[in-house]
Amino acid sequence: MAVDLTQMTGIIEMVRENISKQPEYDKFNEARTREAIVAPILRSMGWDVADFGLVDVEYSVHGGEGARRVDYALWSESARRTVQGDKPVTLLEAKGVDEDLDAKSVIRKIRHYAFEAGVPYVILTNGKIWQAHAFPSAVLKEHHRLHESVDIHDDSIAPYDCAKTLAEMFDAVLASPKYSLTSGWTPVKNYLNIKKSRRNRHPTAIRFPDGQQFEVRFWSQLMEHAGNWLCVNGHLHAGRLPVLRNSRSAQPQTLVSDEDNTASWKEVGDEGLFVWTGGGPMYAPDDLGDLLVSCGLDQEDVYLRVPR
Repeated sequence: MAVDLTQMTGIIEMVRENISKQPEYDKFNEARTREAIVAPILRSMGWDVADFGLVDVEYSVHGGEGARRVDYALWSESARRTVQGDKPVTLLEAKGVDEDLDAKSVIRKIRHYAFEAGVPYVILTNGKIWQAHAFPSAVLKEHHRLHESVDIHDDSIAPYDCAKTLAEMFDAVLASPKYSLTSGWTPVKNYLNIKKSRRNRHPTAIRFPDGQQFEVRFWSQLMEHAGNWLCVNGHLHAGRLPVLRNSRSAQPQTLVSDEDNTASWKEVGDEGLFVWTGGGPMYAPDDLGDLLVSCGLDQEDVYLRVPR
């Protein structure tokens, strides 16, 4: 992209002055950060926010109910968007000036964006601090910053040097080799927001927090794969019995048993445990969510690849 360092330097000087003068009653919230800081800086680097081939604002990273929207999706001049489905080069998420970018909830959120959109990098900023995050796997702790943080509000650094370093960060994102992420991954928690009537096709794969993923060919395999992974990793064992489905009827159904009652019970692990796999499209995803919670896992840390 064509970067105008002189223009960006002037914007950084203006940003420093405006932030220093912000009154207590009117802080830089996310919307103000986007309009007063992020959009001008993007323009100075060649991303015209009005050019649909380069920038999409409030970009939906996953369709359907519960869709997540990231503040900006960015394409490059060499790979402009020509149709709606073209994958962006990177995403950019903006927060309020006083928000902590290192909070686990923030990193988890942008990781979801990366996997759901099928891109390996997300740029994160609160207007003052700018970071580029790389997500090579579904494991939260394995993510890393592609570039050290750039604090454009740091008065000890000349505005021109801040502009140059920030431009280098964006260049690194555009030039770096791409990780082999594929689109269509969504957290179990987000998938459960889909209406049962729209679950016509089962997810095609399930991915666990350690990065392991397994093909799903039938609804029953959601629980079977989850049960085996939970057993192998010590989350599911005989001491946890009984594991029950969350109450959706007068008689909550057992999800994990030590008895093989019907063909819908599949043996998992090596302790003689059986998981219920007969939920089908109506209940299998909910049973999966209940099983994860019962075993102490966060539904946001297990992913499903959903057919488009």
